[in-house]
Amino acid sequence: MSFRALFLVALTPMFVACGGDSGGSSSPAINVTISEDLKGRASEPDLTSTPVENYQAVALNTLLTSYVVEDSWVDVYYTAAITGDVAVVLSSAAENLDLLVSDFTGLNTLASSKGDTSDERLVFTATSGFTYRVRVKSEGGSDNFQVRFAAANRETLGLTENEYFVKFTTSNDTDCVGLDYTLKSTESLVINWKNGYIINENERMNFSSVSGTTFVIEENSNDTILGLNTVNNYKLQLTLDAETGLISGSEFSEKAYAYAGDSLECRLSIDMTGLIVL
Repeated sequence: MSFRALFLVALTPMFVACGGDSGGSSSPAINVTISEDLKGRASEPDLTSTPVENYQAVALNTLLTSYVVEDSWVDVYYTAAITGDVAVVLSSAAENLDLLVSDFTGLNTLASSKGDTSDERLVFTATSGFTYRVRVKSEGGSDNFQVRFAAANRETLGLTENEYFVKFTTSNDTDCVGLDYTLKSTESLVINWKNGYIINENERMNFSSVSGTTFVIEENSNDTILGLNTVNNYKLQLTLDAETGLISGSEFSEKAYAYAGDSLECRLSIDMTGLIVL
């Protein structure tokens, strides 16, 4: 494998979140009172169990079941009768399935969850009269899966009392030296201010420091194995307005490799604006 290929293989998972599971209960936290109005609907509506095949039309408030083959996908289509947020939660025993929602053409991805397991969740806003494609894609393994497809609510997303689901819009500045490569920015987070952690695509990261309603998560490493030097730097800083549910801040990710005189590096700098949706 070439050095450039090695870099790309290692780079892909890094920018979902830079560190491992931070675990533990000693992280700093923010004891803030968030308006109850921001929590949204608590309970899941009754779901109709619906086996589906590729390209099938589906309705809201259904439990979709199907089978996906490794390195393939299953697409279903939803035409919104009303405007509103929709929760989509995937589960499977397969090694690694991803979840994506796009417009009808599939050209414009509206939301995605691409963790390294097959337990994925997202929320997207559907507009009345528009049709959306929901894709379950296998990145590893063939197996049965189910998708809870419901009007957005906390129960479907599996949120605990102090967890909040936040959707972001981002402005990216990507610099990947010598690479035709785009890094993935953060689309959504589960944030628990009172217990001091976030969950990003199934990976938990603890707060590193707090000030007022601002928290920082920072992780850095510099390792050399068999002559390959790898540098990882990650920083997320977000500030909450507890009355409005607005969140603003920035995310910075950097990864660099050096081996036998060759080097490659990639950086991602993001301005983030978010809103608590549940």
